[in-house]
Amino acid sequence: MSSRSALAERRLADLTAEVIVNISSIVVRTLPENLAETCRALTASGLCEIHFQDEQGRVVVTIEGGDVDEEMRILQQIQTLPDVLSADLVYAYSEQGFTNRPDAVPPDLIED
Repeated sequence: MSSRSALAERRLADLTAEVIVNISSIVVRTLPENLAETCRALTASGLCEIHFQDEQGRVVVTIEGGDVDEEMRILQQIQTLPDVLSADLVYAYSEQGFTNRPDAVPPDLIED
């Protein structure tokens, strides 16, 4: 009989479970005169990380989520922040749906 409780076993399984990572980059646009305040709002929101900004009012941020739906909710929240004119998805990476199984490759892509 195991010395671990069922709860401890579940917690261990949760800790060792495969983590799916979804990372996307977004270009946020604001008026140049609102750039500093927009960057403060983005940082304070906790929704994203700022990587670049320029004097024309462009801000490049990244977001992370457990799945694509969560990332889309984050994008929509960024779009509603004060002084944000637009926030557009530029790049997305998702491990969701990828496997290491050779049988997961569509037959049309397999060379004979």
